[in-house]
Amino acid sequence: MTRKERLIDDQCHPTQEDVIVEGTVDGGLIEKLKSSVIGTAINIFSAEKLLQVLESRGLCEFDVRQIAGNQFLIDFEREELCSQVLNWEWEWLSEIFSAIVSWGEGFRPTS
Repeated sequence: MTRKERLIDDQCHPTQEDVIVEGTVDGGLIEKLKSSVIGTAINIFSAEKLLQVLESRGLCEFDVRQIAGNQFLIDFEREELCSQVLNWEWEWLSEIFSAIVSWGEGFRPTS
């Protein structure tokens, strides 16, 4: 593989290192995302499927968006529910997720 091909391949398959994204984010959106988590799912690769699985376990009042691959942004309507998920209060969460972090840990805006 030539150096140019390797650079292109690296761009198409980024590593999980920190990535700096420049831009602005609406303050209201940041406030809403305080009740959000980023979940890394085990063997689930679509938002629709994850939504079905979580609803079948009785979880409600949330929305799921796929970020990339098996990573999902889960927005909760209530902060209490978000806290319960972050604290792994239900054993079945470990059957679905390998990691759950608050949105703030998964995305750190700079000013």
